[in-house]
Amino acid sequence: MEINNRYEIPSADFIKRAKKAGVSFTVGTNNADENFSGAKYALDMIKKCNLTESDFWLPVK
Repeated sequence: MEINNRYEIPSADFIKRAKKAGVSFTVGTNNADENFSGAKYALDMIKKCNLTESDFWLPVK
């Protein structure tokens, strides 16, 4: 599930429910132009929802 910085979705409650269900996370922006919005929302949600490295999807090499 993507934690989207531009639209600030999903909510912390939704992320917590998804984590409990075993969902893996990614971070994105839906960046359509050169105006990168940064990663503040994702970083805030990672802290607030106690996400760790093992909660994130990593591609297989």
